Amino acid sequence: MKKILLAPEQFDVLVAKTRLKPKGIELARAALVDGRGYTEVANEHGLHRRDVYQAANIVMRQLTPEDASATEVHTYSGSAEMFEKIEAIISTYNGQRLA
Repeated sequence: MKKILLAPEQFDVLVAKTRLKPKGIELARAALVDGRGYTEVANEHGLHRRDVYQAANIVMRQLTPEDASATEVHTYSGSAEMFEKIEAIISTYNGQRLA
């Protein structure tokens, strides 16, 4: 399943526009920033997958077209380990495009 990943700063801006409680913020951050699966996060917290999805969806509904055009949002599918490798490459090259 494809998933949108947000930069931590972008997530913080979006979540500030919501009424999510700390637990919901934690769930949404795990899915949208850390790139973890809804089911994985739900199992870790003893919740249903839909609970994590709903928290992430509340945050994503705050993403306006202007926000999306002002920042880059990439869609990836893969494991958390893959996302860690991508982040390491990005930090090594300071976000410069290599192609």
